[in-house]
Amino acid sequence: RIQAKKAGIERIILDGVNGEKKYYFIYAENPKLERKALKVNDIVTISEDTYISGTEYLQPVTVESKKPAVATISQDNSINVLANGSSKITVYYPGRKIGTSLTAKLPTFSSKKYTLNNRPKKLKMKNIKTGQPVAYSSSDENIVKVNSEGFIAPVANGSATVTGKTGKVVVSCDVTVKGLR
Repeated sequence: RIQAKKAGIERIILDGVNGEKKYYFIYAENPKLERKALKVNDIVTISEDTYISGTEYLQPVTVESKKPAVATISQDNSINVLANGSSKITVYYPGRKIGTSLTAKLPTFSSKKYTLNNRPKKLKMKNIKTGQPVAYSSSDENIVKVNSEGFIAPVANGSATVTGKTGKVVVSCDVTVKGLR
């Protein structure tokens, strides 16, 4: 039995009975986490080499996410972030496992429903970085208009959906206009 004390490549030379030499190479790797906690604010794919280092030849046996609704694992062991929440990510190697936590705080509107009377209102978004661009749109500009700053203005009584897109995240809220004269 040969046991490596540290990561690296070691060459072993064995002398045969007839004086021949046999060369063997042992690749000892020590997988380790680059980050103990992963934090994201967009729908992203995190490649394996972004969160694990210390491996060149050793491949994980499996990688799993405890909460597939938040993050799934693709065949190349990348983490696919899907929704807000937290999930423990565990990477299994032969005889060893390592884990990290993933927290996704994706942008959302502060409210799912807004009611307008006679005045415009500013939509509020949570979990968004300062200066992060958002593209807004209205499902019916005859009911409610929205500008590039996220101000919604009533046009006529009725309901419409306002959508905000930032990065790969698309969020929406219902806007009801009533009492407009």
